[in-house]
Amino acid sequence: MNGNYDPNNPFGGYVPIDPRQMRPRNNHFATASLILGIFSMICMGLLPSILAIVFAVLDRKQNGSFSTASLVGLILGIVATVIAIPLLIYNMYTMINEVEQLLLIGTLF
Repeated sequence: MNGNYDPNNPFGGYVPIDPRQMRPRNNHFATASLILGIFSMICMGLLPSILAIVFAVLDRKQNGSFSTASLVGLILGIVATVIAIPLLIYNMYTMINEVEQLLLIGTLF
């Protein structure tokens, strides 16, 4: 008998698999991608969003396709990255202008 194939089975040869014998697939990369994607949307952090994208890609390489959790983590990571980069640029621009104004006034140094 090869795998689940039984030539004597009247229902086409394949024996149904007992669900109690199936092990759940541990998908740690997909879970990490989903958690980091949600975290990056809440905190607007660039590092968690990049990590969410990386873990989603690692999950795809490991399993051959995106699982639902890794796909959601990938989408959230991309959206958070697209939002976080302009915010980071704006914050740096504002901070540089504030320092320049303080230097002109003479209150800094």
